[in-house]
Amino acid sequence: MEMKELGRYCFSHRPLFGYFSVILPKPSISMIPVGNVTWGQTVSITCSISTQHLGGTFTLQQSSGSFRKSQTSSTNSVTFNIPQVTFSNEGSYQCQYQTRVSSRDFSSPQSDPVRVSVTVILPKPSISMIPVGKVTWGQTVSITCSISTQHLGGTFTLQQTSGSFRKTQTSSRNSVTFNIPQVTFSNEGSYQCQYQTRVSSRDFSSPQSDPVRVSVTVILPKPGISKSPVGELTWGQDVSITCSISTQHLGGTFTLQQSSGSFRKSQTSSTNSATFNIPQVTFSNEGSYQCQYQTRVSSRDFSSPQSDPVRVSVTVILPKPSISKSPVGDSGSFRKSQTSSTNSVTFNIPQVTFSNEGSYQCQYQTRVSSRDFSSPQSDPVRVSVTGKRQTYVFF
Repeated sequence: MEMKELGRYCFSHRPLFGYFSVILPKPSISMIPVGNVTWGQTVSITCSISTQHLGGTFTLQQSSGSFRKSQTSSTNSVTFNIPQVTFSNEGSYQCQYQTRVSSRDFSSPQSDPVRVSVTVILPKPSISMIPVGKVTWGQTVSITCSISTQHLGGTFTLQQTSGSFRKTQTSSRNSVTFNIPQVTFSNEGSYQCQYQTRVSSRDFSSPQSDPVRVSVTVILPKPGISKSPVGELTWGQDVSITCSISTQHLGGTFTLQQSSGSFRKSQTSSTNSATFNIPQVTFSNEGSYQCQYQTRVSSRDFSSPQSDPVRVSVTVILPKPSISKSPVGDSGSFRKSQTSSTNSVTFNIPQVTFSNEGSYQCQYQTRVSSRDFSSPQSDPVRVSVTGKRQTYVFF
């Protein structure tokens, strides 16, 4: 065969040995949300390609895992949703595009990878306290921590912000209650909760809760008060007033105060009571009296409310006067007792007549501090008159 013929042969048969190929570009890949994905969240990965050969199939493949999904699209992109992601969904993902052109299959290169990183985000716990407000010394405080999460079985920690108190408690539920019994001033301060849990061998911690504040105070009860003797007092009598209180904070001071007067006395006691003596009462001691208790606890001073009042009332009780007559028998005299310059007086009834016959009694009246007082009537004496004129003397 001549070269000329050979050349013509090759040229004429060139179409039999020629071929064509479709070169697909590398797809683009994007992810929503960007960055770390929260456990349980849905991830959307979009694959897109710039080509005229549409109607193909996109495949999303997890680089080192079991995830693989394919989706045919009449457009140049498709979105794959991965719902409720867990740690098994972590890793790199790539897209590839396959299409058929003139009965031939063509595949694009793998896209650049996107990485899915899964984390557990725990919300801030809630915190509450019972009782609300100030807490009484010796009372029990209950602080409850709770969290809204599906990851139960973790541990709650209650921490005093500036103090030594720290307690942890594991719970299968979403809340736990910490009890602080018999609080003192050392328990004062702010408290916060935190929740820790383990998910698929990884440890996660919540933020600190908002703080609650424990404020401790000493509430002293109203003292009791009593008086001896009870009732109205006689001028010059002694009176004792006892103040008592029911508290564990002993060693304080009782103060007895006259409500409207100058009397005020204080007395420190190692017991829960103190007795105040007021000797030889006069009208100046009359009035209402109240007790109050003051004590110091851990360098802080506390005072009780005022007690109920007791009233001191003073009176002058005059004895019944004595009476006698002279001469005895048919004539007589009478005598009246008094506490002034002397304690008696003599009344003369000269030249008695029958009109002077009868019973005679004495009574004593006096004024003490602008108040008038009267004695009871004395026992009676009887004057009987005969025919002989006499003079009767009563003393």
